[in-house]
Amino acid sequence: MIHRVLGRAAAATILGLACAVAPARAAAPAVADSQGVEAVLDESAADWSRGDLDGFMRCYEDAPDTLYVSSRGVVRGFSAIRGMYAARFAGAAGAMGRLSLTIDDQRPLGADYALVVGRYVLSRGAQRASGVFTLVFHRSAPGWRIVSDHTG
Repeated sequence: MIHRVLGRAAAATILGLACAVAPARAAAPAVADSQGVEAVLDESAADWSRGDLDGFMRCYEDAPDTLYVSSRGVVRGFSAIRGMYAARFAGAAGAMGRLSLTIDDQRPLGADYALVVGRYVLSRGAQRASGVFTLVFHRSAPGWRIVSDHTG
């Protein structure tokens, strides 16, 4: 404990200074921001379910440092993420299946970033896969886009 090493007065001074210089917690995003993130996810799931990979990829920020993390490893960059999806889900019409997403939690990470935790269900014929995801969204000129996707 800090008061045992420095004494109570010194600990109180350090704690007061830490609170004074700590950045203020960002206010929760406005409802429109929350709905903006939800709209991006709704649109991406609809594009996926239509077999439109390029439409689905619009939910990701088109940047070389965008990340996709799964049990298979880390994929870095928009083009590499698109290539990963194309290799796994390319083929005949309907090969991508039907995707549904549910948001369990959403919170701000500053004015232009948001953390989203949710669940996915992917149905492809008789096969069904489901799991959880954690997404970091960034708001820029094109709108809210995923900069980090950890899906398991």
